[in-house]
Amino acid sequence: MILFYFSNTSISPHSAFQDLTSRLNGDIVSHMKTTIDIADDLFLRSKQLSKEQGVTLRELLSEGLAYAIKRRSAVHPPHVKAVTFKGKGLTPEFRQSSWSAIRDAAYEEHGS
Repeated sequence: MILFYFSNTSISPHSAFQDLTSRLNGDIVSHMKTTIDIADDLFLRSKQLSKEQGVTLRELLSEGLAYAIKRRSAVHPPHVKAVTFKGKGLTPEFRQSSWSAIRDAAYEEHGS
C-alpha cells in the first residue's frame, strides 16, 4: 500500500486522491510540501525570528524565498564605464555642427 503525506498525516491513496482534488483550483495546487536542508544556525535563527515576529516559520521562509527569487531574477543593466577625454569639447569647426555633420566628417576617409 502506498501512503501519501499531507499535513503530517499519512492517509490511504483513495483519501489522498480526494484530499488532493479538494486542494486543486483549476489544476493549480496552492502549495506543496518539500524537504530542504539548511544550516542548523540558520534554522534556529529563523525559528526564533518567526516567534518574535508572531508569524509561522512557513510564512517567514516563503517571504524570504520570494525575496531571493525576485532579487536574483531582476534584470540589472550592465555597468557602462564613462569614457571621457581631457580637453575642451569639440574643435571650433564642429561646435555648431549637427551630429550628422560630425559623423560624416569622422567617416569621410573611411568610405561611409
